[in-house]
Amino acid sequence: MLVLLGLFPVVMLELRFLSPVLTTLGLHASLATFIGNALSVAATSFITMPLFVRWFGWWLFPANASTRPVTSKGVAILVVLFALEVAALWQLLPW
Repeated sequence: MLVLLGLFPVVMLELRFLSPVLTTLGLHASLATFIGNALSVAATSFITMPLFVRWFGWWLFPANASTRPVTSKGVAILVVLFALEVAALWQLLPW
């Protein structure tokens, strides 16, 4: 769930800003897709995931054995963040 939270905005920004540039350069679709995927993986691995692992460490690594309340709280927070992320990108990147 954290990967999706971090990957989605990266891919949306890539589609909005990088894809038109790569198309303008006349790159073949397979090369353009490879470049986009490489950048998405790098941004997710080195930017968003370290932040999310730090911020959601309490959820990923609960201190006690009874994790049901922690799991429910984490999932609820992520569902809200997913909705906010979709809404924000919907407004910021209209197509």
